[in-house]
Amino acid sequence: MEVKELFRESRYPSGLSALLLSIYSPFGLLLAVLRFLFGLQLILTSRLLPQLSIAKSKAFHIVCPLLGLLVSHENKEAKDTTSRVFVANHVTRWDALIFHLTLGCLTKPKDWGLPFWVNDLLGIKDDLVDERHQDSDSGSGAVLLLPEGTTTSGTKGLLKFAPCEFSTVQPVAVKIKRPAFADVAPTLLSSSTWADLFWFLFTPYTMYTLIFLPVMRREEDEDDSAFAKRLQTEIAAALGLSATTCTAADKAEWAKRRAAELRRQVAAARRALAQGTSSDLQRMVRQVAEVLPRVPHEAILRDLMRTRSVDITISNILEGQVRYDPLPESVSPLSSTLITSIPSGASQSTNSESCPPCFPKSAQERMQSFHERKARLIENARQKYIEKHGLKMGLNC
Repeated sequence: MEVKELFRESRYPSGLSALLLSIYSPFGLLLAVLRFLFGLQLILTSRLLPQLSIAKSKAFHIVCPLLGLLVSHENKEAKDTTSRVFVANHVTRWDALIFHLTLGCLTKPKDWGLPFWVNDLLGIKDDLVDERHQDSDSGSGAVLLLPEGTTTSGTKGLLKFAPCEFSTVQPVAVKIKRPAFADVAPTLLSSSTWADLFWFLFTPYTMYTLIFLPVMRREEDEDDSAFAKRLQTEIAAALGLSATTCTAADKAEWAKRRAAELRRQVAAARRALAQGTSSDLQRMVRQVAEVLPRVPHEAILRDLMRTRSVDITISNILEGQVRYDPLPESVSPLSSTLITSIPSGASQSTNSESCPPCFPKSAQERMQSFHERKARLIENARQKYIEKHGLKMGLNC
């Protein structure tokens, strides 16, 4: 199994679930705001309670359901009350918090991936965890190991476990579930802590299920890596997943490659859009210039960027809404062709077109000016067509 199959890149469901999620979104946003304010008050209040006290633990047990964190246990008969070391798969950044509130386990803060204030709130420090690690066999407190080293989607497979230095551990398989109409992925390949927290507060609830497996002991002549492999296989089998050889380092490398690939795709899309837009504008500029060859391309482009319409830009220029300095006769080959192809009787009207347009004061005058200019353009085009094809037109034509 490839490492990319172990992670989700999109939070959102598809099909009917996506429609239901969009309907639920206003309520989810309101719920997230209320829960955030409530959690903030809880943090401030908890500062008055002793660290790792029974009162604080009970308070969190009551508050967690209000924040949307629910916990259920399966296969409780396999739970060993004397176990001091628990090993579990890593699904979300909040796994260690769930174990701490339900089983009293501690994990080193650096392994949580949570903001420092969460660790400080719970009174968890590195030296305290180290003390429990050293005294785990004497029964001074339970510790939690998350040997995958990082989170996965929890739907395909488990990352390779780091070597386990303990001889007796209690494996626990962790899975989570959210309601079908708000089945948002709890974490992504490269998601932030705050983004994950928002979706925890947004969804109605997140159900954690802890499946206790029989206590496992190191066999004779079994090293740390082999014992960790056996633990990974047992937990993966309980969840119906694969025990892969991919590591946390492989995830970090894949995240870098994926981020670079996404940046390249975005850059390519922007270039394609810019090229497409530029090509369309250039085509429209040429169309306007064929009708009004004395108008500078810069002036045409400025108006086209606003109107995105050839007809509207031509009308704006003819009505005097676009200010510009007419090009000289020598600059516009099309203009010189038109002038040489029209009879002398029409030269006066053509020359009058070269004058900078003035903006008429009344709507009636503007409309009359528009029709006059339009008639001159049609006559110029007609004379050019006759000249090009060598036609001899009668006086009545």
